[in-house]
This record gives sequence, C-alpha cells and structure tokens, in this order.
Amino acid sequence: MDKQQALDNAQRVFVQQSLQFASAILALQQQASASVWRGVKQRLAQRLSRWLGEDSWRGKLIAAALLVFVVVLFVPVEYRLSADASLQTTEKHWVVAPQDGYLGKVLVRPGDAVTKGAPLAQLNDEDLRLERRKLASQVQQYRQAYDTALANSLRVEAAIASAQMEQASIQLRLIDQQLERTQLVAPMDGIIVSDDISQTQGAPVKQGDLLFEVAAATGFLVQLFVDERDIAAVQVGQEGEVKLTSLPNELFTLRVKTITPISEVREGRNYFRVDAALVTESAALRPGMSGSGKLQVGRRALGWIWFHELWYWLRLSVW
Repeated sequence: MDKQQALDNAQRVFVQQSLQFASAILALQQQASASVWRGVKQRLAQRLSRWLGEDSWRGKLIAAALLVFVVVLFVPVEYRLSADASLQTTEKHWVVAPQDGYLGKVLVRPGDAVTKGAPLAQLNDEDLRLERRKLASQVQQYRQAYDTALANSLRVEAAIASAQMEQASIQLRLIDQQLERTQLVAPMDGIIVSDDISQTQGAPVKQGDLLFEVAAATGFLVQLFVDERDIAAVQVGQEGEVKLTSLPNELFTLRVKTITPISEVREGRNYFRVDAALVTESAALRPGMSGSGKLQVGRRALGWIWFHELWYWLRLSVW
C-alpha cells in the first residue's frame, strides 16, 4: 500500500512538470505562428500611443498642423501657369541671290544691325562689266553706221543699223539691271539672323539661294509652349511675364494674342504653341532668345495648384 501511494505521488509530479513544459512549448508555438504583420501593428500601435496619446504634446501639435494644412488647401490664390518661352520677330525678310554668279565681298555678319537700303554683300560683276563694255561699243558702232547711212540716203542700211542698235541697247539695259542686282541691300531696318557667309567669298551661287535673313528689331512675339493638360485654362487677352536666359535681371510683360492648334512633342509630352505679344520691349532683345514665361490664368485653390497634375494622372489611369 505504501509503494502504491509513492508511485501515485511520483506520477503526479511527473505530469505536473510535463504540463509546465508543454505550456511553455505551446506559448512559443503561438508566438512563432503569429504573423509578422500583427507584430508590426502592435509595435506601431505602441509607438503611436506614445506619440499621439492624450497627454502627448506631439499629438496636439500634429493635429493642429494637419488642421492648418487642410484649411490652407482651400485658400484661393492667383495661379500662374509656367511654360517654356522663345522670342521671335513678327517680321522677317529673306535676301536671295538675284541671279547666278559668284559671291564677292560680304559686308555684314550675324547679329549686325542694318538699316533699309544698307549694302549687305556684292556679287562678282567682272564678267558683266566686260559684257557691258562690249555692248556699249556695239551700240556706238551701230549708231555710227546709222548716221552714215542717213547721210548717204541709204534707207535700207539705215533701217538695218537702227534695228541692230535697238537690239544692242536692249541688251545693254539688261546688263545694267543685272549689275544693279549684284549689289545686295537690306530690305528693311533690322538684325542679321542668318548664318555667317563671310568665309565663303568666291563661292558660286544660284538664283534663289538664301544669303541673308533680316529680322525686325522691334515688334517681338513670344512663343509659349503650354502643356496640353493646361491649355484649356489659357485664353486670349491674358497677361503674364517672361524672363529670358540672356537677360535674367529683367522681366517683360506679355499678353496672349493667339492660341494656335500647332503642337509638338517634348520629352514624351504634348505641348501647344501660344503666341503672345510683348507689351514692354528692350533694345537688348534678339530673335531666338529663350526663357521661361508665366501666365496669370485666374484664381485657384492651393490644393488644386499643388495636386491637380496628380489628380489628372489618376483620372486618366483609372478610366
């Protein structure tokens, strides 16, 4: 009887110890089987409770900042639309070779200011001058033959000499016109904006070849390239400003003149060209200058200004 009771006590102790070990093992298994996300949430909740608890000054500060941010989102301000800008002239003339020949003396270079009628270049006219002397001599000979025939009452010879003299005189006038056209002059006041041809003296030119491009020095036009997502906000008559890379310390006022249907692709995005007239000008302006322009297109909420591009992208992506 004592042995049986001792055995029962030993079994109870063993079972109790086994249960203790089993409970520890089960707890470890439960912790191991818990998801990583649950642990992250618990740690995050603990961190937030320390930062945003009722007694935390940080939570009150963050809440106040969020409230101010939400209010600011609805504050209306003047929206200025940005666009790349390029300066162009409203008037431009080409000076082309009036006839076949060879380029002689070049008197101007790119960037030179010229006045109307000022000489730009001279075509080689030696052959034409030789031809003119030849024709002038023939006209003189025919005139002498005509006078001699009239003095001797030789009507037939006089008529022939008169016809020959008239034909030579016509050719002489044509040569004179060609000589006049060898002098290339500026068609208007402006600036030379074409390539430099001063190093090609003596080169052959054909009738119609472009030699000079003269752009007006006043009446500039600003070409703005507006993103197609913002083009709906642009209207004729809107004003803005442009700052040019060459003149960073000056601001020029502009006014939208035309919204063209002409578009071009830049860096994978489509841009429409908007023509604007310069309200203020400067003597330092030159065609081809580039910079950045800003158009005043009305009042918008700050939240719309900051996030409208993201909103447009989401609408197109989800559609």
